[in-house]
Amino acid sequence: MMNYCRVMKQALNDGVLYKVLRRFYFRLFLYLLVDIFFIFIIIHDLFFIEPNEASPANVDAAKMFRENHEKFDEMAKRSVRKTLGL
Repeated sequence: MMNYCRVMKQALNDGVLYKVLRRFYFRLFLYLLVDIFFIFIIIHDLFFIEPNEASPANVDAAKMFRENHEKFDEMAKRSVRKTLGL
């Protein structure tokens, strides 16, 4: 037991344990960051790619989206520009 404590104390003093833990937590952080990134991509794909045509919130927009997609895109771009003041 005493030998183990001495080895651990020496490892702490040399910074070996610190380097190992830092490398481990850095890899863990990268894996979590990648996971969060993919979650955001999935959310973006689910909610922001196409509008929900079945939503009763704006029946006219849903009808235009189905029947005349080019006109819908143009009106959406115009609305975004107006909102942003461009």
